[in-house]
Amino acid sequence: MKSINQETMNEFAKTYKVALISSIDDMGEPHISFITTLQAKNETELTAGEFITGLSKRYMQERNKVGFLVMSLGKEWWNGTAVWKDKKTSGEDYDMYNQIPMFRYNTYFGIHTVHYFDLFDVSEKHKLDMAGIIINGLMNSFVKTVFKRKTDPSALTAWAYNLFKNIATLKFISFIDEEGFPRIYPIVQAQACDKGKIVIPMHPYSKELSRIKEGTKVAVMGMNLDMEDVLVKGTFHGFKAGMGYVDIERVYNSLPPVHGYIYPVENTI
Repeated sequence: MKSINQETMNEFAKTYKVALISSIDDMGEPHISFITTLQAKNETELTAGEFITGLSKRYMQERNKVGFLVMSLGKEWWNGTAVWKDKKTSGEDYDMYNQIPMFRYNTYFGIHTVHYFDLFDVSEKHKLDMAGIIINGLMNSFVKTVFKRKTDPSALTAWAYNLFKNIATLKFISFIDEEGFPRIYPIVQAQACDKGKIVIPMHPYSKELSRIKEGTKVAVMGMNLDMEDVLVKGTFHGFKAGMGYVDIERVYNSLPPVHGYIYPVENTI
């Protein structure tokens, strides 16, 4: 669809939701950010309020194609793509964001910039397939040992490894499609098999995930219910017998106070 209906606009306007934006980094690879302020200003325009400055804000301005995903507390989700077009540090949208209780009464953070996007497309509403996720997640718990390496890489810290191997962790994958737009899909069924590899069952979202080809550079975000998250990037190895995996090449710390790559240590891109 090329426009957002009123029901979807109302869901996007809620403060408590999961909202992700995928931009394109300096290496031409997807970069996922948790930006809960993402809203629909109208049927064809999105806004996002910036209160913490990370690399994604620069990425989306320099390479303006982005992808997004919004998930409600009722586990309904929408995704789509848009084009960054402008930013403002004052005006009605700036005032609106700073009147939201989360920011109005926050001593440390307020919205200092509002970003504007033209909608390119948006999906219909999907319901998170919890039955399929649980079945495939449990299957993954047994099968993933086949992918585990004898020498465990050190890409993930112990905390991040536990986050990614937990079946209850929300997980999302992003890749860049044929038109140059980042796309984001849920992959809650995925799990880390060691500190350098994430195994992804193709189901229950086989139609969507089949778009990711062998050798594609992807980003994977893991997020717990406290909204603590870790972003990893690497190469996707295609689905065989319904299972694929990502070799982790870079790890990005998304949490304040310091944003940046933490693996490999020398990487500053």
